[in-house]
Amino acid sequence: MRTIRVVECTGSVALRDLLEKHPGVSLEAWRPSDQPVIRFLEGDTEREVHAGRVADDGCYGLIELMDNNPLVCAQRASVPRALATLGLICLGPLARAEMLAGKPAIEPSFDADGAELAAALRLEGFEEGVHLLPFAGERAGLLSLRCTAPLRSRSAADVGELFAELYGRSFFIRPANVLGEDQLRGSPFATYSLDAGRLEPEGVLEIRAVADADGKCGAAQMVHVFNVMAGFEEDLGLSRRANVEQTT
Repeated sequence: MRTIRVVECTGSVALRDLLEKHPGVSLEAWRPSDQPVIRFLEGDTEREVHAGRVADDGCYGLIELMDNNPLVCAQRASVPRALATLGLICLGPLARAEMLAGKPAIEPSFDADGAELAAALRLEGFEEGVHLLPFAGERAGLLSLRCTAPLRSRSAADVGELFAELYGRSFFIRPANVLGEDQLRGSPFATYSLDAGRLEPEGVLEIRAVADADGKCGAAQMVHVFNVMAGFEEDLGLSRRANVEQTT
C-alpha cells in the first residue's frame, strides 16, 4: 500500500489518533485547533480537507449525497460540521427530491448555529432555510438532531424508499434499527430514523439522526473524505465494522 504524507493536521486529538493509526498515512505534524484541516501531498500537489467551508463547486457536503468524482481531483474539499452533518442526513434526501413543503424545525442536542445547514440545503435545492429550536441538552459523546418537516408527499412508502435508495449502500449511515446508540459511541457511523405517524393526517414527517461527536460528526468524517480524495477504500483506517449488515 502506498503511503501519503500528511504534512500538517490541525484539529482534535481524535483526528490526530485516526491519522496516526491509518495504514496509508505518514503524519508529520499536528496541533490542536477548533479549525480542523488535513493537508497532504500527492507528488508535488498539496491538497486539503476542511470542515464547515460551504462551497458550490461539488467539493462540500455529506459524502453520501455527493458525486465522488470531483473529490478525486479536488485540491480542496470540506465536510459539514456537526449540525449540518446531522441536518443533511435528515433533510438532504428530502431537499434534493423537492419533497420539503416549508421550513423544517430542527432541535439539536447541542448548541450550534443553523447558518451552515441553511447554506448546505440551498446547495441541495431548498432555499427557505430552517427554524432552529433551543438545544435540548448534551449527552456525553453522542450528538443528535430531531427534524420536523412539512412534506409535499404524504406517502410513508415513498419517503422510506427515498432514504433507502440514498443510504442503503453507504458505509457509515444506517437505519437506527440496525445500530443502537451503544454501538455508535466511538464509531464512524450515524443512524437515522423516520417517524411517519403525522405524515398522512398532517403532512409532517419527523426524522432523527444520531452520531458520535468524533465520528460522523467530526474526525472520522474528515478521514472518510480524505480516503476518497486519496483513492483509498472509504473505510480504510476507520472501522473494521463498516460491513455491518445493512437492512432497509
